[in-house]
Amino acid sequence: MSKHFTSHVTSLLAKLPKLSIALALLLLILGGVFYLPGASGPYVFDDATNLLTNSYVQITDLTWDSLRHAAFTMEAGPLHRPIAMLSFALNYYFAGNFNDPTPFKLTNIVIHICNGLLIFWIMRLVFGHLARKASDSNPLHAIKNKNYVLLLAACIAFIWIVQPIQITSVLYLVQRMVALAALFTLLGILCYLKGRLRIVSGETNGIWLILLGLFGFGTLAILTKENSVLLPLFMLALEFTLFQKEFPWSSWGKLSSRTKGIIVSISTIILAAAFIWFLHYVQPSYALRNFTMVERLLTESRVLFFYLFLILIPRIDQFALYHDDIPLSTSIITPWTTLPAVLGIVALLAVAIAHRKKYPLLSLGILWFFIGHALESTFLGLELIHEHRNYLASLGVWMVVLHLILQTQQFGAKKLWMVLPLFAVVFAAVTAMRSSQWSNIYALAHYEAAHHPNSADAQNFLGVALGINRHYGAALESFRRASELRSTEALYLINMTVVAARIGIPLSQKEQTDTIQSIIANPNSGSTFSALLNISSCLQDKCSSLQPTIIDWMNQLIEKNKNKGDQSFYYYILGIALSGQGHLDEAITALQHSYQIDKKYLHPLIKMIKIYISQHDARKAEEFLVELRVANQRNLHPRNTEIAQLAEEIDKLKNGGKISP
Repeated sequence: MSKHFTSHVTSLLAKLPKLSIALALLLLILGGVFYLPGASGPYVFDDATNLLTNSYVQITDLTWDSLRHAAFTMEAGPLHRPIAMLSFALNYYFAGNFNDPTPFKLTNIVIHICNGLLIFWIMRLVFGHLARKASDSNPLHAIKNKNYVLLLAACIAFIWIVQPIQITSVLYLVQRMVALAALFTLLGILCYLKGRLRIVSGETNGIWLILLGLFGFGTLAILTKENSVLLPLFMLALEFTLFQKEFPWSSWGKLSSRTKGIIVSISTIILAAAFIWFLHYVQPSYALRNFTMVERLLTESRVLFFYLFLILIPRIDQFALYHDDIPLSTSIITPWTTLPAVLGIVALLAVAIAHRKKYPLLSLGILWFFIGHALESTFLGLELIHEHRNYLASLGVWMVVLHLILQTQQFGAKKLWMVLPLFAVVFAAVTAMRSSQWSNIYALAHYEAAHHPNSADAQNFLGVALGINRHYGAALESFRRASELRSTEALYLINMTVVAARIGIPLSQKEQTDTIQSIIANPNSGSTFSALLNISSCLQDKCSSLQPTIIDWMNQLIEKNKNKGDQSFYYYILGIALSGQGHLDEAITALQHSYQIDKKYLHPLIKMIKIYISQHDARKAEEFLVELRVANQRNLHPRNTEIAQLAEEIDKLKNGGKISP
């Protein structure tokens, strides 16, 4: 069987053009080189909450339970993104720990290169099909030679791989979700194209490839990240531009007016119902935002052109992990660039639809870009700007660029190579420089803050980096600067409080008042929750001096926000702080309240058992351990390891042995 398999692979490779293999290897080797300087760089943003503090992805065996719990530990999406989380867990298993980010980021780079190779293959199919269908007067006819098609596809794929806007999709670890979902999406598109071309050539088995792409790889993509639901739209865009004269569209003109009307009416009703449901579904996501859906849509019109600028003119000082320094569009004319941006989007879409027959590549490129942004840059109540949202969408820009180059009369097909390699060289250089900025947390934070001095998040990130390097005074000033830029954000004030306590410098009375007022005013803020969670993890040691402050904060939060925020979480933190101050009875009461409010939240029970163990009360500890075991059985995220450790501590206590402090 092994010999037969080897023989089959050898014969398959022999059929491939040598130039294709050479170009693929070149892409594989060169594409990833420009990201290597950042491979040893820091974990950033929500890498910590999703991975570093997530015990479920830190697996030590490959048992079914470990893999299942790791796969479904993600809370960010309705489907929990199990494939992405499973990839992190397997990465952790083979790396052994999170101490060195290099193995994890190298995995991201490999996925990115694989995506580049798939784009090379897809573009080869697209360009080849367009060239075959082009008339002698059409500029696409000039690339009818197979070698031209190969070189052209290779250039576009290489530019896509090395364009600087891809940095956050590759070196920002948790955005593996974007790249891995794109991998399955591209495989789905590839299956669709191969199947569709078979159908066009008269082969009936092409439909099975299309179904494999849509439902097979489509399912894998959605289970990696939910925005992969756009796969059918990418397929429709290809159908709309490349196969508009093929069956079944060629039969549209033969249908009666009545039949056409029925099809259009049913389609309109289905789309309208789906759109209404979607708006109803996304509306709650705006509860955590300081902007409305209309304001987001208006702002995103400007943001899309900002993305186009970053893709085509990669000024290194314009790239960033945070773009909160871009103002919100509060109306169609505020700022004034909003109206031109909206009109520009309408004009581009009109061009794509009106010229799909004459300029299919132009139409496909425009539609591809907007489809890539159809979810994350429209109605969803997400943060306004992130560069990784361009991961697949940016490919459409290069289709448009290629179309414009081919249409320019003074360029012949041979002179085309003077332009595309120039893009590739410039982009590779900028990506290498940007990647070197990602090589360590201080360098990255310094560049972010220097290039975006009016970004509160960039200043906060610099404060975090300075704090890690124990430059506490400078960190305090960075957090203070962030708070001045965005006074409504509690995160910066909380960070100020932590650093001030670390160096023994009390904040001013106004800053202390502003902090608690900001926390109370934004109890549902994700950043506030993360900051309080970080404090709760160090209240027993590094942040012990904050215990009185935290007791005051939690009491006020519980009293003034009785029906807002996560009351169970507030009582839990209160219990930790009270236990640290020696008020054990009050701590137990707070922890019991926490568990009663949310019986899926097991941390309060674990903390209560630890308190009883510290008091040498084996009976009470065992009583709550029984309750913990019952609750653990029905919990999505079981705490088997913690339960085993607690049981061991109780046994030691009962047997008169020494227990852990």
